[in-house]
Amino acid sequence: MKRQFLMVTTPICIAILLAGAWVAGAGDLNPPAGPVSPTPGPEPRIAINATNTPGDADSVFRIAAPGSYYLTGNLTGVAAKMGIEIAASDVTLDLMGYTMTGVPGSLAGVSFGVLTQKNITIRNGVVRAWGASGLDIFLGTDLVRVESITATNNVGRGISTSGTATVVNCIAEANTTEGILVGPGSTLTGCVAKGNTTFGISAGADSTVTDCAASANATAFW
Repeated sequence: MKRQFLMVTTPICIAILLAGAWVAGAGDLNPPAGPVSPTPGPEPRIAINATNTPGDADSVFRIAAPGSYYLTGNLTGVAAKMGIEIAASDVTLDLMGYTMTGVPGSLAGVSFGVLTQKNITIRNGVVRAWGASGLDIFLGTDLVRVESITATNNVGRGISTSGTATVVNCIAEANTTEGILVGPGSTLTGCVAKGNTTFGISAGADSTVTDCAASANATAFW
């Protein structure tokens, strides 16, 4: 005598079977703990280039509006021009570790177009062999921060600001006049000035110089 079996598939059973199949192929619902890599997004800063920061008669590039800017590669100067002119307040310029190299007859590596600018930060790169100072920050420009800049073999000063500035972890070597010059009330920390033709470090009245070294300059400090 044969037995017959009848399989009953109600809608509820089908739903259960389908749900089981989905769970089996869904992967681990409890991934291992650890940091989650962020999704890459657009660079929030503004690249220095001919489109964003076109130059003018006396500059290769010109920053004309507040913002955070960055170099995308090494920059070579042009005779009778600054490398980068900053003509606005509230500007951060990150050289991104690149080198700005002047040519004979060039002007300053980074200079300013307005005498009353405020809140300027320049950091992280090399300015060398410019026909004037490496960084030339005019009198009247205050709240300036210069950080991790190496200024070498410039015809003028290495780093020059006549206003109040904070200069941190910078190197000025073999410049034709002062290595680092700052205005009254400035702060210098962790800087090195070596082999400059006149003063290694020249700081205005009421300035604070901490953990800095000056050697082989015509005069170490003033």
